[in-house]
Amino acid sequence: MEKKLFITTAYHEFALKSYEYNVIDYLLKPIPFERFMAAISKVVDRTHPKS
Repeated sequence: MEKKLFITTAYHEFALKSYEYNVIDYLLKPIPFERFMAAISKVVDRTHPKS
């Protein structure tokens, strides 16, 4: 099973490097609830793709 990963941090300078690790999303703190839910939706969509 493929792992689904998103990163949360206060440091924007690591964002580009994070995608070398195949992350789904990169969330910069403070994280608005709507942005957090968008990241969760990406994980769900990749786990259960619509047919």
